[in-house]
Amino acid sequence: MYPEVNVKTKDQVVEEMCTSLQTSLPPLFDLKQIRKQKESSRDSSTATLKVMFEELTRFNALLSRVRLSVDLLTKGLAGQVCMDDILECHLSRLYSGVLIDEWRALAPPTTMKLGAWLEQFKQRGEQYRYWIDFGDPLVMWLPGLHYPYSYFTAIIQKEVSKKEGWSLDRCSMYTEMSKFTQAIDVEEPPPEGAYVNGLYLQGAHWDLASSCLVAPASSSALVEPLPILTIIPKETSKIGWGNTLCTPVYRSLALTKRDKSEFEVNLRMSPIVDKSVYVLRGVTLFLDME
Repeated sequence: MYPEVNVKTKDQVVEEMCTSLQTSLPPLFDLKQIRKQKESSRDSSTATLKVMFEELTRFNALLSRVRLSVDLLTKGLAGQVCMDDILECHLSRLYSGVLIDEWRALAPPTTMKLGAWLEQFKQRGEQYRYWIDFGDPLVMWLPGLHYPYSYFTAIIQKEVSKKEGWSLDRCSMYTEMSKFTQAIDVEEPPPEGAYVNGLYLQGAHWDLASSCLVAPASSSALVEPLPILTIIPKETSKIGWGNTLCTPVYRSLALTKRDKSEFEVNLRMSPIVDKSVYVLRGVTLFLDME
């Protein structure tokens, strides 16, 4: 006699997933209460606060859709509502570990599998909660933002408002690599601008000692996390781009061939490596490590 093997059915597997999601999903952000809270605080007029509310609005829309899909599917599996074609599609996608189309439509572009996406979704919510409770994070995790470039624009606006004689149309985003590799090591904001992280470099290596791009030792595609980046607003006419490589940033490596870049970052190059080396290698940055 062979021991009985308890093999779960497709419905049972997805039902357990839905139960887990129902208990782990955060509540919607109360935008009305948050706005009231911020109106009485000293950061009520900052440019980044506007971006925060835009981000929270989009996150709430996505969270509402996730909750609705999970609730309907749970009821469908329990026989409380009819399992129509849409719910059957949701069932198949969750069982296969693939993102539901309705969620994808409201989320930042991604090629992640469901498990990795849900973990990032959780981390996004945690960063938003920190942002609400404590103000701008010391290091903004870019994959946690729906539109990272909106945050950069807000940082520029924030700095321009402090500078006499500066105007927004004459300023650009300048980037410098910080000495930090981990957000936990950062204890205070930079003198100007903001720290950001969550970028991955493909096709080159960042040398910490010389603080510049170098050609990787291996000819194979190299992917590595980039150190914490400093976003610094500067007057465009006074920026010395010099020996830098204008590097596009994509949501993920898989999206580089079909989607526009999210934004661009200028990275300092090694003086002994010709720019063409990096161009031929297709050096890129991306936000989602799959």
